[in-house]
Amino acid sequence: MKGGIEMTEAVRMLTPPPGSCTTCSGYRWFDDRGSPCSGQPFLFSESCADCNLGGLRRLWGNEPEDWPEGHPHREVLKQERVGAAEAAPKPELTLEEHATNDHTREHIEVVRNLINMAVRELLRRGEIHDQSKLGDLERKTFVEFTPKLKNSVYGSEEYKGFLKDMGPALANHYANNRHHPEWFEQGISGMNLIDVLEMLLDWKAATLRHDTGDIMRSLEINQKRFGIDSQVMAILTNTVRDMGLAEFGKKS
Repeated sequence: MKGGIEMTEAVRMLTPPPGSCTTCSGYRWFDDRGSPCSGQPFLFSESCADCNLGGLRRLWGNEPEDWPEGHPHREVLKQERVGAAEAAPKPELTLEEHATNDHTREHIEVVRNLINMAVRELLRRGEIHDQSKLGDLERKTFVEFTPKLKNSVYGSEEYKGFLKDMGPALANHYANNRHHPEWFEQGISGMNLIDVLEMLLDWKAATLRHDTGDIMRSLEINQKRFGIDSQVMAILTNTVRDMGLAEFGKKS
């Protein structure tokens, strides 16, 4: 029993942490999600005067962040903050500020439309990617060499030999798929950003076919193979990092 209230499994008899109600008879434990008795709890009683906003606010603080995560009053204070912000009088904008805001909104809309253009092109690339492999000029060659390439080490002399043996089929593939540097007379320097992104994602997907596949290692090999300069190499490496491509597809 605690203060005349029976302690069940849902009410733990633990030492109250600082700022908890110590005067009421109804101790009740809540965890960091506000649920009774799990995790690391703190004390709170809905019936005690010391547990109301006036009491515990003095102990915990006036900001939601001052209160334990999940505490009911933390949410109350959040709502108070939102209400105060909405109720606060908003300063009147000058004509110049209104005009600038209008121009900014127009700019945002233009950029949004341009990004959508790029997205549509990327989606189109996804639909047509490597479709030539399914045609008569390439299919039989890729049926023969795909397993061989899979079981070889990317960039090795064996790998390079397989590419040479693929002959006309591989030449046709390069000629019909501009995500390959070989499509351009200038190599990667002739590519646009859409080409480069598709190329990078193609390289990543190719690593998943090899037991020893590693996109960072592939980038190092391809830097030498295609003469990638340091700035483009940094952009490719940053993209791998920021998109989480190094870990994508790895077996746990």
